[in-house]
This record gives sequence, C-alpha cells and structure tokens, in this order.
Amino acid sequence: MIAYSRHELTRLEIRSVVQDASSQDLITREESMAILMKYPSRFYSPNIYIRIGLGLLTMVCISSISSIFGMLLDFRNAEIILLLTALGCFGLLEYFIQSKQHYRSGIDDVLLHTGISCLLIFIGIQTENHGRANSIILSLSAIICYTLAALRYLDRLALIGALASIAFFSFSMWENSPPEMALYPCWTLALILSAIAVIAHQQKDRKGANFHRHLLILLENLAALGAYASLHIITIDTVLTENTRTNSANALNPVAAILYWSWTLAIPALFIWYALRKRESLSIRLSLLAILSVFYAQHQFYPLFEHELAAVFYGLLLLLAGWMAIRYLKQDNSVYSFRHGGDEGDLLGQNPFLVVAGFAGVGQEAPATTDTRFGGGSFGGAGAGSEF
Repeated sequence: MIAYSRHELTRLEIRSVVQDASSQDLITREESMAILMKYPSRFYSPNIYIRIGLGLLTMVCISSISSIFGMLLDFRNAEIILLLTALGCFGLLEYFIQSKQHYRSGIDDVLLHTGISCLLIFIGIQTENHGRANSIILSLSAIICYTLAALRYLDRLALIGALASIAFFSFSMWENSPPEMALYPCWTLALILSAIAVIAHQQKDRKGANFHRHLLILLENLAALGAYASLHIITIDTVLTENTRTNSANALNPVAAILYWSWTLAIPALFIWYALRKRESLSIRLSLLAILSVFYAQHQFYPLFEHELAAVFYGLLLLLAGWMAIRYLKQDNSVYSFRHGGDEGDLLGQNPFLVVAGFAGVGQEAPATTDTRFGGGSFGGAGAGSEF
C-alpha cells in the first residue's frame, strides 16, 4: 500500500533517531557520523528552499501540460482536460517515487495535491446537475481520495484534507434541513470525529502501524480537537439563539446551560491532563488552544473586562498555564526534554536502533586506567569525568 520503499523508510527512521540523539548530546558526533555512514538513504529529500523551488517549477510544468491538453481538445471539454491532468499527475508521481526515489522533494507534494484537486473538480463538474447529491458525492470522493493519499504517500496535508472532507460531508448530509435541525451537522461531526480519535488512539501503538504512527498521532489529536470544536459551536449557537429570543444571557434553560458549559470547560481540562500524562508536545499545544477557546466563549457571553484588558489578562493566564506545564514536565529531565528531538526517554526507551544498530561496533572502549581523579574531568565540570 505504501508507495515508498519500506526498507528505505526504515533507514530514514534510523537516521532521524540518530540525528536527534546527536543533537541532544546522547551520542558523540563521531558516533553519529559512523552510524549515518552505515545506513545511507537513497531518498531525494532536499532542504526546504530547494523543495519550494521544485514545487513552483512543477506547478509551472503542470500548467504547461494542461495547456497542451487544452490546445489538443480546442478547449471545449474542460472536464476531460482535468481528468487527463489528474491521471498525468498520478502517473508522474509514481514515476518520481519508484524510479527517482523522491521523498518530500516538493515535486511529489505538488503532483499529489494537484492530481487530487483536478480529480475532485472533474467529479464536481460531472455531478453538478444532481442537486444535493452533488455535495454528498463530492465530499465522499474527497474523503476517499485524501484517505488513500495519506495511507499510500504518508502525507500529513492529505490527512488534514480527509478530516476537512468529513466535515463537509457532515454538513452536506443535513443540507436544507428544517431550522430545528440546524445543529445536527455539528452533532454528526462530533460523533464521527470522536470515533476516529478513539480508533486512531487504539491503532497508533500496533506493530503493523509502524510507518503510519506519526499520521495516527496527528489524526488522534486533530480529530479530538475537531470534535470539541463541534461541541463548542453547539454551545455558542445555543446561547446566541437564546440571547436573540430573550435579550438576556441568563435566560438559557438551567439543565441545558449546565450541559453545554460543562463540556466547554471540562474537555480542555481533560485534554491538558491527557497531554501532560502522555508527554506529547502536539497534544499540549492543542490543549492550550482549546483552553483559549474557553476564554473566548466566556468573554463573548459573560464579559468581565474590556476587550483590551481581557486580551492581556487571558494572555497572562495562558503564559501561566504554559509555565506550569513546563514545570511539571521538567520535574524529571530524563523523561521529557524541550530540546530538538523531544523526548529523551522515548529516544532511549522506544528506539532500539540506537543500542542495537547504532552503538554496536561504533562506540570506542574507554582506556583502562587505575588512577581515580576528582575535581574536573573531560566534561569540563567540577565532577568526575570520563576517566573516573
């Protein structure tokens, strides 16, 4: 299913782990270079600037090829031009991956998303006369295309596109519904995304999900945040509707108010608790974003300060929350690190590459010595050095 060579992906993972370990001073530069030489990568993955340049060049080439198709067809069949362009993009994508070993080169990124976009526009044109079914068919097609792209090409942007397509599908299902069913799309989206978050959480630690683990972690976090955002929309819409009817912020049904505001306040607290417990940096950032939404909702309906003062006050509260999270995570520096590479404990505990593939035959044995010296060693500090 994966387009890239699994053998090369494994080598790439080893190299990434070694580079992170070297940046955290867990291994020496000499050991790092020796390991990287033992595990060379055949993938073509240039730096970000070359990647952007190649992406722009690819866009120009695709436009030129589409123009050639248009000239051959006398620009009369736009949908055929789109279909040919999509098929051409997918064909070239497979060629650059299989033959040229491109991986995140800019060329494969642009070819993938241009091909999906042209294919979806083609489907939209073909179903534009089907009324409500047009939106449903288009959203389902987008879900399938982006999901397959994420699974085959390990693309994060395709994963985000799949989640956005699910949201589009949820609203398309309830299109033209009566006013009393206006919030059903939000309920539908919240239930779907909650189920996706649970499934991603269960699948991410399976052995078979090795190469998709980073996608599953991102999927779990984004789906959970999207489900919370849907519930948040329900709360805001309900309060706004009630305020419009009664011109009173306190006229909301007490039971409904408790229900709506309980998840508005409780879910971000559960997010931050889970993120700190799992020590996942992405979860921590998204949890702080969810807390910010609570501040916004409170200020929108029950303001305590002027806008400017509220911005300063809630900003300070967010800084305090971030500082407290850092204090908690830094209680045991061997478990979590804010340096590049992230979790030191994860590097040493969950990546046997460093021990088995890395250090075997690479590390140098310390010279035997019988004298014991204190007061400053090779570490440059006041304690014992490597000679101890």
